[in-house]
Amino acid sequence: MRKIIIAVFAAVIMLGCVMVCAEDSGIKISPPVVNGNSIEFSISAEAGTEDDYIIAALYNSDMRMVAAQANKSEGSFEIEENEKYMLKIFVWNRETLAPKRKSYIFDNLEAKPGLP
Repeated sequence: MRKIIIAVFAAVIMLGCVMVCAEDSGIKISPPVVNGNSIEFSISAEAGTEDDYIIAALYNSDMRMVAAQANKSEGSFEIEENEKYMLKIFVWNRETLAPKRKSYIFDNLEAKPGLP
C-alpha cells in the first residue's frame, strides 16, 4: 500500500497537479531545522484532521525525490554535504488522495558541517 501511495504521489508531482483548497487544513508546519547532516521537520494537527494524509518529501538539487515519510508529526532526513535540498509537505484527503491545500515548500536546505 505504501509503495502505491508513493507512486501516486510521484505521478502527481511529475504532472504538476497541485490543487488549492479554500479551507484551512488545520495543519501547522514549523520551518525545518538543519542540524549537521540532518533536516528535521515538525507538524502539528488540530482536531478534525483525522482524515488528512500528510507526506513529507525530500528532493535533491536535480528535483528527484530522495526520501519520503508519511503521517509523522516529527521526522528527519539524512542529507549529504555540498548538496541543496527542498522539503515539501503535502496534506491530502486520506480517502480520495486529493490535495486539501497547496503544498508547503522549504528550499535551499543544505548540510551544516561541523554541527552535531
